[in-house]
Amino acid sequence: MTGKTTQAKHGFIDPICGMTVSPETAAAKYESEDGAATYFCAVSCKEKFVTQLEQAADVNRNQIAGGASESHGSMNAAPAGEFVDPVCGMSVASETAAGKYDFENDTYYFCSTGCLNKFKQNPRGFLEGNKKEKLEAESTGVEYTCPMHPEIVQIGPGSCPICGMALEPKILTLDDAPDPEYIDMKRRFSISAVLTIPVFALAMAEMLPNFHEFINPRTSVWIQFVLATPVVLWGGFPFFQRAWASLKNVSPNMFTLIAIGTGAAYLFSLCALFLPDLFPASMQNQHTG
Repeated sequence: MTGKTTQAKHGFIDPICGMTVSPETAAAKYESEDGAATYFCAVSCKEKFVTQLEQAADVNRNQIAGGASESHGSMNAAPAGEFVDPVCGMSVASETAAGKYDFENDTYYFCSTGCLNKFKQNPRGFLEGNKKEKLEAESTGVEYTCPMHPEIVQIGPGSCPICGMALEPKILTLDDAPDPEYIDMKRRFSISAVLTIPVFALAMAEMLPNFHEFINPRTSVWIQFVLATPVVLWGGFPFFQRAWASLKNVSPNMFTLIAIGTGAAYLFSLCALFLPDLFPASMQNQHTG
């Protein structure tokens, strides 16, 4: 920490909240012993700044009293009792925090009541958002390549324009962070499976004797249509997306085949349901309009 505010293009940066302030409109000012000025957007920011200076001075005094070797080994250690506000990302000491909130057996500290209230409204959203930003930041600048086509190289994750496979980092790490593509596909599969089970049950049950005495054939068809549509359009969206990319790159692959097969079956079913007159009379039954 320094006693001099970082100068921005149109003023100075408040070292606590990061806002841009000017000497004329600053709510508070702090001058160090060497005359360097630090400007703040609010008096509370100045108070936190002064508190952090005092805490840092106490740490330095304790390190000196404990010996040079010990202080050298702990110079880069974070101050005890300091936490990160999950809303704005500021460092907050538990003793000076404006508030705290317990969520899923963890305690979170906040720099202001505004951040606390926002977190209370959607704690999981802020926590999952921070995890996503961390994963995106870790992937920034990392080269990804296709296991089947090593000539394909790009910055950040994606899919191979030739075969459609997910790209992998060129340099392997020991980080066991979950694969975002795996998480997304697992979620799509789980939800699609739940919707597919009743569709399969209705389609197979039609072969049982007297089944239509319990449910009208037209009703059964409409239920299947409502349940199957999100499975095809949402659950299978990544496959259609990569199939379209394969056509644009004039490189048909397995995703092209999957999209053609599922897409043709779905469109055929739509025609049978909404445009039954397109089919010969001998093909029309309770499954058509």
